[in-house]
Amino acid sequence: MLRTLTVAAVLATAAAAMPAAAAEFSGFRAELQGGWDSTSIGYVDRFGTNWEKSNSAFGYGAEVGYDFPVSETVILGVLGNVAGSTASFDDILCQTSACLLGRNTVNANMGVNFSAMARAGFKVADSTLLYGGVGYANQSIKFYDTPVGGATVEDSRSYSGFRFAAGGEQAFGESFYGKIEYRYSNYKDNVSTNQVWAGVGMRF
Repeated sequence: MLRTLTVAAVLATAAAAMPAAAAEFSGFRAELQGGWDSTSIGYVDRFGTNWEKSNSAFGYGAEVGYDFPVSETVILGVLGNVAGSTASFDDILCQTSACLLGRNTVNANMGVNFSAMARAGFKVADSTLLYGGVGYANQSIKFYDTPVGGATVEDSRSYSGFRFAAGGEQAFGESFYGKIEYRYSNYKDNVSTNQVWAGVGMRF
């Protein structure tokens, strides 16, 4: 979260130092992203019991998109992004500080996440855009199941779902921009993420 706020402060300072200019918010764009990533995962064990655990970490990724104005103030666009997370989960089957001995342990690491979305924005100033988006998202997770005295078994799973996003984008001149965005993603089997990310990008 601290990294996100630091990036936001830098972007705000840069925006204040630049002369006001009308931004088109149109055409192809590409950006790098990073920020706070809170994930809740579910794991169904061999007995059909669903276990849940949450963790917060740093997320990072990249995005490409295309925007086109439909009026002087309304912008529509499509985008795709790919991301990763430093989140990991230890001993998912242990939900309290005192867990039974003589049981298997299950750990997990977050894999690749990608999404394809549409967004709509409204220019609230010459160089400022507020927007919201919705679309498809996919998250992969790798589980590591270790029985007592046995070898670890890896289990890679892929979860499909939907994502909502809302944020603000600030243009820095004709080509460069920065943004702050909140995302909520919901997948099957009780897997979900809440994210607050910053992005810096360029329009072509």
